[in-house]
Amino acid sequence: MSTKIYDGMIFESDNLTKFYNIIEKIDTEAKIIKDDLVIKLIAHKYQYYFDNKSSLEYISNDFKRKINECDIKTIINKKNNLLQNVLELINKRCRNVINSTERDVSYDLDLSILFAPANKKILIYPYYEYREYFDLLKKYFKDYGYWNNSDKPEDVSEKNWNIRRKTWNDVLDNKMLKYTLLNPNVSVVSYPYSPLEFNDFSIKLIQNFSSLEERAAKYAQNKYIDEYVKNNQKPDSKGFETVYQAIDSLEEENTKNIINKYTEEILLSLQEITVDILTTYNITE
Repeated sequence: MSTKIYDGMIFESDNLTKFYNIIEKIDTEAKIIKDDLVIKLIAHKYQYYFDNKSSLEYISNDFKRKINECDIKTIINKKNNLLQNVLELINKRCRNVINSTERDVSYDLDLSILFAPANKKILIYPYYEYREYFDLLKKYFKDYGYWNNSDKPEDVSEKNWNIRRKTWNDVLDNKMLKYTLLNPNVSVVSYPYSPLEFNDFSIKLIQNFSSLEERAAKYAQNKYIDEYVKNNQKPDSKGFETVYQAIDSLEEENTKNIINKYTEEILLSLQEITVDILTTYNITE
């Protein structure tokens, strides 16, 4: 049987009181991380829809492939400005994560851990989608991962690797306890209606927007990949084979020239996102 506990950790004590005290500290710090992740997610989604507003007006087939129908209906809601619609979209998708067994990586902002006492210590198996949470856990717990599908780390002896194997197998044969940090709320983020709240909120958003040059370069690369796939996709191609070929060609000099040309063209159509735009802009206008 394959065992893959890459992010396994260990607490060097079986004192549950100490363990829960640390969990409380982690929970406090994780909330700060989550707030930052939410702002970054809003900024990313807002600038994407704002920059692609021409596609939303007629909802091209290419655009439909990238955005599901539910998202489109939310984004083009004429009653609200674009920021309100983006917040509504994020809340919907985050709620769907809570109520679904399917992964939706960008919108899974929560952190939970499985844990179990073992040999006067506590083994920890975290669940998260954002690496920032793992970096937080490393401040309090030691690495104790184990896998049998590839070589062990060089800094772990064969003896200790076998101890990890036995320890994890013993634990996994029994039921691990689950502790959910960042208990998900019905609403991840609310629209800041008061002027003071909106000012603080918009400043944070603007700080997380990519520059015009960065946005243009990203869209140019995406355009190149889309066109490459369209022109080179063969009927018998499997999965993302042609996409990978396009990505492999990104370092070629000719490809760089094409992307640079696209970047210059796209840059002319992009616009800085200001507080006034955040306040009033409706994508259907």
